[in-house]
Order: sequence, then structure tokens, then C-alpha cells
Amino acid sequence: MNNVDRFINAFVKIEKQLKDIIGISKHLKFYQLLNICRSKNLIVKMNYQKLLDYADLRNAIIHQRDDNNEVLAIPTDSVVIDIEKIADLISNKKTVLEFASKPVKVVSFDDDIYEAFKVMKKIGTSKIPVYDKNTFRGLLTMNDIANTLINNISTKINEISFKDNKVIFFERNRNVDDIIIEFERYIESGNSLNAIIITETGNINENPLGIITVYDLPKIMGCYI
Repeated sequence: MNNVDRFINAFVKIEKQLKDIIGISKHLKFYQLLNICRSKNLIVKMNYQKLLDYADLRNAIIHQRDDNNEVLAIPTDSVVIDIEKIADLISNKKTVLEFASKPVKVVSFDDDIYEAFKVMKKIGTSKIPVYDKNTFRGLLTMNDIANTLINNISTKINEISFKDNKVIFFERNRNVDDIIIEFERYIESGNSLNAIIITETGNINENPLGIITVYDLPKIMGCYI
């Protein structure tokens, strides 16, 4: 297959994937699809300008011919390889649970802070979910422990306020793109996301199946290379 055919095949694949992301079958111009999908798909966002340029190249291939009806714009090998890579990345169907730390170690709402600290130190984490039976109460952090002990507030977890915890919940089948999108959204708002907890349907009071923190981002970013 020559470069023109490979380029067009990859472009058509991308266009179809963009429609799948939006969930439509009707015709929209390619740039319209891109503008909608750039906020829904990280690969589209990262390659937005490049895809616009490839759309121009696609139009030149389709519409510009010489007197012998030969294509005037022929994609180089590097361009073909790049657009095929983008097409493959956009079709990435990896889920958040594949990249989450699991199983999830939790502590009880009625536990002693010192016991929670021992658990956190043993598993090498600075954050751990707190549950009262099946009810999520908050995310206990090393800062919470330090502030509580320094101020002699209490040695019980149930005396700690978790109002400022920045934790969100994802269903297990959520696309991995949404992890990066959420962390970026928090950063852009001047905040930091402490954790994403994965449950079966994303319900806050379901059994935690996995947890994602900023320390998991390097392996997640490997999906986009």
C-alpha cells in the first residue's frame, strides 16, 4: 500500500473514532469534530494542531491533481507513520482500573491514628482511604496525621475533618484519558487532586477496587508515547 492510501485510511479511521467519541453518526466537518473532541480525548487535545494540518493535507490529496490526474500532495513516510500512530492512540480503550494501585488498603473510621500511620508506613503511601463500614469518610493523609498530633486534637481518625479532601470516584470501565484530564482540570483551577478511587459504578460508597494518585501518572503517561 502506498503512502497516499495509508494516509487516507488512517485519516478515515480517525474521523470515525471522533464520531464514536461524540456518539454521533451525522456528518460534521472534521474541524468541528476536533473542536468537540479536544475536551473529551487527551490524544486529540495533544495533537489538535497537527490534526488540523493533516486535514489540510487530506483535502489537498483529494482535490488537487495535475493534468494527468496524478496526486500533487504525497505524504512523506514520517507523516504516514505519525498519523497511523495517532489513529492507534485515539482508539486506545484502556480503562482506569488497569493503571490503578490495587488492592486498596483502607483504614476504619474508628481506628487510632497511630495504627493508621503504621499501615501507611508499611505499604509506603502518604494517603489512605477511610471507611465507616461501607461508607467512605475521607482520605487520610500524612499532613492530617501531623496536624492532628501537633495540635493535640485527638488520636482518633473520627475526630479529623475531611472537608478539604479532593477525591473523586470513577467507575471501573472509565477510559484512562479521563485520569489525565481530571488531574489537569484541578491544576488549572489552582488545586491539586489527591486521589481517584475506582469502584464498580463510580458510587462513593461501593467497595474500592483501585486507587490512583499523582504517583501513578508516569506509567499512565506511557500510554501516549
